[in-house]
Amino acid sequence: MTFNAMQNTAFSRTPWANSLLGALALGWLAASNPANATALTFENFAQGSQTVSFTNTKPGLSETVNAGEMLFGMNDGGVTSTLRAYCVDIFQEASSKAQNYTLVNGITHFGAEKAADLGRLFTEFDVWNGKTNITAQETGALQMAVWEIVNETAKSQGAYKFDLSSGSFQASSTGKGTTALAQSWLDGLGTANNWYQVSAYENATYQDYLALNKVPEPGSLSLVLGALGSLGLVARRRKAKAVKG
Repeated sequence: MTFNAMQNTAFSRTPWANSLLGALALGWLAASNPANATALTFENFAQGSQTVSFTNTKPGLSETVNAGEMLFGMNDGGVTSTLRAYCVDIFQEASSKAQNYTLVNGITHFGAEKAADLGRLFTEFDVWNGKTNITAQETGALQMAVWEIVNETAKSQGAYKFDLSSGSFQASSTGKGTTALAQSWLDGLGTANNWYQVSAYENATYQDYLALNKVPEPGSLSLVLGALGSLGLVARRRKAKAVKG
């Protein structure tokens, strides 16, 4: 069984402001419009993968699998592109053939608390990584952390206790330092910001995948909207001047 990773813009390697309007549009459409089928075809692990062994207690499952960021071919209503994603479903198989998926709101799929934690995880990674190239070890660690957040049921003082060495979901990697890296990000969730809107690609028969869109901080959004308003004001003034002339 092979498990993988995901996302169209799971985390951008370029400054997020450059794609601000596109990210906003994608996020708002995913949250407000009726879901449509999207065909996804798994191609490979974008940066390579790490070997990960995990045990889940409810329902019971133990596997040794490949973990990392997955690269998909995507066909959305005849528009083709690529998608990078992380697996959020350890109980079903990945498919090497095109399968139809439905994009759903992350709160609906994961619940509000876990959707927020997934957003914090990738925000924390962005801050930690900066602009350096992402590696197989890092994507393997991210996949481990994603599975921990999605599958863990143990709580401490009313909050989920994310510990890869204990609880209802446990995992380790043969990659040197991979497990420790994943745990360090999980340990930092309590103080991390959340820059992402979380969604999920669902399929009743095959693995589901995590979809993320980066959204701006409120102050940055105000600056963008203010700039757009200024452009509109300039356009109206030019139009009025043309009419007077």
